[in-house]
Amino acid sequence: MLISIEPDLNSFKKLNGKAMPYTLIVNSSNNVIYKHNGYVPGDEIILDNKISKEFLSK
Repeated sequence: MLISIEPDLNSFKKLNGKAMPYTLIVNSSNNVIYKHNGYVPGDEIILDNKISKEFLSK
């Protein structure tokens, strides 16, 4: 897992981020499998499900 903090927001802008936090899940083939802008309660459940499906079910 990589968590990035980027004060100048270069990658955020290049990836068309719209709100913070900006979440990307990238698989081992470097494919973006999930993108999400912002946060509302319950988003962590969706994120957990995406991670479990992609990385723990194999």
